[in-house]
Amino acid sequence: MCAEEENIQIDWEKCPIHNTLEAIRGKWDYKIILSLNQGSKRFGELLESLQGISAKTLTYSLKKLEKKNIIEKNVYLVVPAHVEYTLSNKGMALKNVFHEMRKWGRTWEK
Repeated sequence: MCAEEENIQIDWEKCPIHNTLEAIRGKWDYKIILSLNQGSKRFGELLESLQGISAKTLTYSLKKLEKKNIIEKNVYLVVPAHVEYTLSNKGMALKNVFHEMRKWGRTWEK
């Protein structure tokens, strides 16, 4: 249970807020999601749009987000190989979460 009242023991493993934050907690995770929010991107396009990330870190983060079913890796069987990353339905559902976080940030973090 994710307590919404005072003095209640919180079971973090069952708390939807905790689980949502865990899904996007990596330094680059939310940035990758926001970048893909603009549409599908190839690895190089993501690398270019995320200033300061290394190729190794991007690879790791993409695999992690894919494993969590937040993004999808689409491989096109052409020569040369063509791979694009896109948000899954689960990833697209984060749009509203980020929208609310943006509103909160604009209101309170001035």
